[in-house]
Amino acid sequence: MHRTTLTQWLAQAAEDLDLDFTSAAVRAELHLVIETIAGPADVPEALPRRGGRTYQSSG
Repeated sequence: MHRTTLTQWLAQAAEDLDLDFTSAAVRAELHLVIETIAGPADVPEALPRRGGRTYQSSG
């Protein structure tokens, strides 16, 4: 994913959630939520490949 796309998606998410992503506390809380709800299959290696850079398996 290109960093411009990610920046736009994060800006839209911050607006939709009415959160300030510049706050370290908000980012930490979001990280904990994602880690809490993530399942065993929610790993970078499971993401679809769309050309360009892809995740490499670590082992």
